[in-house]
Parts: sequence; structure tokens; C-alpha cells
Amino acid sequence: MTADTLLLRDYHKDNLLWLPARSGVQACGLLDFQDALSGPPAYDLASVLEDARRDVPETIERDMMARYIAATGHDEAFERAYWALAA
Repeated sequence: MTADTLLLRDYHKDNLLWLPARSGVQACGLLDFQDALSGPPAYDLASVLEDARRDVPETIERDMMARYIAATGHDEAFERAYWALAA
């Protein structure tokens, strides 16, 4: 079981702001984070990739999930949690 982490609950494209004067991850601003709380690490990734208002190609979804897992060291339990939360 993966430990809980900070999640934003409203993490989707409409709450992401591009900040071109910054580089790397600092170029992404976050709006509407007042509902942040502790929860499963897969929650925000599932929120942004499975947003009902946007279609994300399956190849991008798989690439993003693989990139996240590689960066964080999460395993198959993370992927199971992702699909459960996405449902």
C-alpha cells in the first residue's frame, strides 16, 4: 500500500496555468487548490488524464503513467489505484 500524499482534488487542464517566463515544472501554475487534502498518489494523475471534459489519447495516458511511476518509484499497486480512481 502506498502512503498518502498531497492531492489537489480539482487537478485538471482548466486549473493549470502556463507561465512562459518560468522553466521546467515551475512553468506550470496551479489554480483552485483550496480543496487540497491527503490521499492516494494516483488521484491527481487520474484526474488530469481521465477528465470527462477532455479526451487524452491512450498512448499519452500510458506514457504519462509510465513517466510518473519511473519518477516516483511506485509499482503495480499505483496502477491499480489509478484505474480504480479513474472509474
